[in-house]
Amino acid sequence: MTTFNKMKILVTQSGFKHSLGLMRHLAQLGHEVYGLAPPTATRRFIARQSRYPKAIYPLDQNSEAEFVRQLIDLQAKAQFDVLIPVGFPVTEFVSRHADVLLSHIKFVATPIQQLELAEDKLRVAQRCQELGVPSPKTLQVQSLDALSSIAQQITYPIVIKGRKESAKGIVDYAHSADELVGKFGTMCQKFELTDPTQYPILQEYVAGHGAGFFALYDRGEIKRMFMHRRIREYPPSGGPSCCAESFYDERLLDTGKRLLDGLKWHGIAMVECRFDPVENNYKVIEINPKFWGSLELALAAGADFVSDYVKLAMGQSLTYNDAYKNIRFQWVLDGDLSHAIKRKEARGAFLKDLINPKVQKDIRLDDVRVTISKMLLFIMNLRHL
Repeated sequence: MTTFNKMKILVTQSGFKHSLGLMRHLAQLGHEVYGLAPPTATRRFIARQSRYPKAIYPLDQNSEAEFVRQLIDLQAKAQFDVLIPVGFPVTEFVSRHADVLLSHIKFVATPIQQLELAEDKLRVAQRCQELGVPSPKTLQVQSLDALSSIAQQITYPIVIKGRKESAKGIVDYAHSADELVGKFGTMCQKFELTDPTQYPILQEYVAGHGAGFFALYDRGEIKRMFMHRRIREYPPSGGPSCCAESFYDERLLDTGKRLLDGLKWHGIAMVECRFDPVENNYKVIEINPKFWGSLELALAAGADFVSDYVKLAMGQSLTYNDAYKNIRFQWVLDGDLSHAIKRKEARGAFLKDLINPKVQKDIRLDDVRVTISKMLLFIMNLRHL
């Protein structure tokens, strides 16, 4: 089997909590790790407080043309071995320009057609139906005039959510026809959604717990998998995991794998699901075609997606690996403490996890400046909770 010595690895969007976890992991394996930050980032930028990155480079990660141009210029000077894109829109940028960028730096290029499908929640629901994969009933509103009629025919509560991955912040819940019509119209007005193809979609509400199926694929073949279930999230009404645990469930494996197999996936992906206690199955909510916010849980459990990604980018063949430990991870300063403040009934469980030495946490004494910076940032934002 091919092995690799110390490499220079560039990680995008280094301010994300999972980017930092990813960089720490690679650095502890002996690699030289570098990050990217917005050009306006100050010395207080969290990744700059970490002892693990060798350097953080300013680079525009929002403008597609500028990102590609600046990345090529930076690569000519620094000569990185591997690029790891972490979030949107950068993952989309590098895939769209893979033909050019791969001649400068190595990375795993998910075909742009797959990314465009995955970021469209309506298309994902349609593909689930075609592949026989369980998913919530999902409706597209063709016009505001048609909404009143639709509102009288559906079951409540209903989720109103942005159709695309890029539609951050577009999510709400309606419990009646009048509430749906009012919230839908307000949402379209607030976000200036005038084209019906931009309208939010309506999705059946699934009352059960959230769970994720995570996988790395090599041209349609699964090479690494992992599963977790959410314990708490922030905001409590629905957001990223702030406490989660790894587990294994054949039903979730079947659901996630059937979908990604059917798409002949290539690269990294998370299939976000909710367990429906009525139908006793997992339903696909969406595909997250990039590294996910709870990545540290997978790494702590032994599912080393990061090293496998690097190996795949370098052209190494991977063997299938589904081994990992069942553990719990708590992001105390990245959501869980805020969750406990917002939701009184969760405080007992939060404290129990906090004092439990078996529960792994984002508080790192080996990266103390980051921990202090996050604590100070939390205190500064307390008044907004």
